[in-house]
Amino acid sequence: MGISPVIGNVFSGFDIEAIKKVYIDDYENKSISECNNCWAYKLCRVCYAKIFSDKSLDTNKKRIMCEETRYYAYKELQQYHALLEDESPIIEYLSSIN
Repeated sequence: MGISPVIGNVFSGFDIEAIKKVYIDDYENKSISECNNCWAYKLCRVCYAKIFSDKSLDTNKKRIMCEETRYYAYKELQQYHALLEDESPIIEYLSSIN
């Protein structure tokens, strides 16, 4: 993990413009187009802190983590559907528990 960017200090508080630039604008510019076209975006677990490097988002790290996320999401969905097919009474029972 890289060094986090400065987003303020204890004397003057948060620098809203720095936060917006680093955590929103940079992310949008480097990610949103890919994320919008990803089938697993609602299952995404990519953590911003893990793809941050050298004071900005590292697109190579993100791409690797995206591939891993899609792989594991696919496997988890396979397991879920296998359970639905093979163990439906158990799933129905668990669904009825409040």
